[in-house]
Amino acid sequence: MGSDCGVWLAKYLLCIFNFLFFVIGTIVLGTGIWLAVDKASLIALLKMVESDQINQFTQPRVIEQMAYVLIVIGAVMFFMSFLGYCGAIRESRCLLTTVSGTWGGQV
Repeated sequence: MGSDCGVWLAKYLLCIFNFLFFVIGTIVLGTGIWLAVDKASLIALLKMVESDQINQFTQPRVIEQMAYVLIVIGAVMFFMSFLGYCGAIRESRCLLTTVSGTWGGQV
């Protein structure tokens, strides 16, 4: 009985954490796409804050590079957390092995 409770707890904790990473990955991906499409709104937003350090980040080239980095990071988080969530819910050994091997865990 104690073993069943531990398995149940591990399953749902894994689901919760993968869902949280899924939401965070979606936000990062959405922010990256927004920056890639509309650089001018971020530049206008940053111009409101008068600082010499922020002026370095208002260059369109810097914003474009930051957008692509955010898109890649968000897409990887989105995809991997989706696989982890589906693997945990369905108790799929294949999906969980794929996710744990990709995130750097040892199988």
